[in-house]
Amino acid sequence: MKIEIPVALPVTFKPNKVKFAFLLVVSLAFTAAGIFMVTLPDARGLGVGFAAFFGLISVVFVIMLLPNSAYLTLEETGFTFKSLFRVQTIPWSDVVSFSTVRIRRGATFVVWRYTDERRGNGAWKKLNDVFGDYDAMLPDTYGVNPQELAFSMQSVRDQRAFAQQQSS
Repeated sequence: MKIEIPVALPVTFKPNKVKFAFLLVVSLAFTAAGIFMVTLPDARGLGVGFAAFFGLISVVFVIMLLPNSAYLTLEETGFTFKSLFRVQTIPWSDVVSFSTVRIRRGATFVVWRYTDERRGNGAWKKLNDVFGDYDAMLPDTYGVNPQELAFSMQSVRDQRAFAQQQSS
């Protein structure tokens, strides 16, 4: 999906509910398989583990399907994302750059690098420097191509930084 960030912010993106519904069905199938395994004498322990693990995963997917449980909002002052009802707001001025990263052969995510002031000199900074070039990651792409989303977020960030320089 090609997106254009409108001149008038804010704009909000919601996750793909079909994806979470599909993952819920798959996790419920594994939960049922685990419950079935409990009835088998040789697989009882493994069945309990399967049922417990995929049962918890199912609960997460149910929560993700609830209205307003996850979103990304781009605003004049920064961006806000919500996942599993946890809200985090990041000012544009705290971010240096946005990019994407692919996790092995799996999904691609939007990542960003904080300013040196935001990063500080603590253990997290040192750990991030060892393992990668970025400090944080969005939990979802909200139904948008990750490269386009990262580009759009970088564009908004750059526009806001330029506007702040002009007003100073």
